[in-house]
Amino acid sequence: MTKFICIAFVFLIPFTTFSAEPTENLSGVMGALAGLIEKETPIPGQSNPGPSLTPNAEAISKDLQGDLDNCQSSKSEEPELIKVEKNGLSLDFKKFDIRIHGPNCPIELLARTQVLEQSKEKLDAEFHVMMTFKHPSFIEKYKLKSLSLNGNIRAHAQQIGNTVQIPLHVSISGNGESTELGVFSQNTSVDGLVELDPSKFLFSLLMEQRAAMQYQDVNKKAYSKMKISGFSQPEILHTINDQPVSESEFQAFMETFIMPAMIEEEEDQSQIPGGKAPTSCRFVAYDKKKMTVSSLKTQMSSSNLPQDGLVSSGQSCSKDKNSSFQHQGQTFADSIQFGQEWISYSTTTAANKTKRVYVLYGDSVAQVTETDELLLGLQCQRVSQCP
Repeated sequence: MTKFICIAFVFLIPFTTFSAEPTENLSGVMGALAGLIEKETPIPGQSNPGPSLTPNAEAISKDLQGDLDNCQSSKSEEPELIKVEKNGLSLDFKKFDIRIHGPNCPIELLARTQVLEQSKEKLDAEFHVMMTFKHPSFIEKYKLKSLSLNGNIRAHAQQIGNTVQIPLHVSISGNGESTELGVFSQNTSVDGLVELDPSKFLFSLLMEQRAAMQYQDVNKKAYSKMKISGFSQPEILHTINDQPVSESEFQAFMETFIMPAMIEEEEDQSQIPGGKAPTSCRFVAYDKKKMTVSSLKTQMSSSNLPQDGLVSSGQSCSKDKNSSFQHQGQTFADSIQFGQEWISYSTTTAANKTKRVYVLYGDSVAQVTETDELLLGLQCQRVSQCP
């Protein structure tokens, strides 16, 4: 039986490149907030891996957890899984109602799913998130003042001939205020259809996601489509502003949007850090004055990198590595980390200012980001085995 579980909050958000986008910090903070909600609403007796945060959101999440030591967490009821199923096909949804608050707590957060109609084969529910940073010092630190999201979740299992199907619709819209972007609005939706014909052992899945964000005079939109039919290769498309992007770029952009999302049960993978296949990565740092973002993305795919402007370079296969280099009288610590879902390359200045570029396992498209002085590039590919 193929089974899908909706128990994670995902920020399906990548940028066209990992350059210094105005929304980059907001994406990380939204990812950290989603991780906080998931951490505070574990389901008794079940594993709670939480959402797959980008390395940027993971770093912000650690800071946020420390800042909430004086907060209280209140639940109106224990979180539970609600199952929509029929004849071996099922979708699981997470029901919860959580409030994080307190006189010395820097935030006021309320997040919940409210069931409107529920049966064994049908679910209609609402989803709400409201958050406010109360203290100026935390508004300055996280660059976010407030957030309000509202949405709907609908699923209905039905039998048509020999085929069992579950249409799914999730839609979320809301707004917030950032010190960097001002007032922003966003909306996202997921439309899916899961089908199973037990008589022929045929399974199919069609999942489409749309997202849009508006701030100042900017309107960014994203689209994703995944189609699986039987044993054929999945058809996958990701776009941002109608331009094709890699899965890493798309997922990084989507981290700006907090919503209940479909995740498939994990499959067994090769036994390497994070349970992933052996992966070899090349990472570089270039003088920003002598290389452009687009040029570096192109050059990363060539066997010989240009030497003009090259400050540091290295390679590693599924092994964390730390080192340092000098540039314009400054010492930079650099590090490549092989995490559970993401591989990241970062540099840190003497003033403890860190910048990261990251890529999902299995994504061979080069990613590039920029600091005040440097361009950082990272490209990875699966290999049969590490040297």
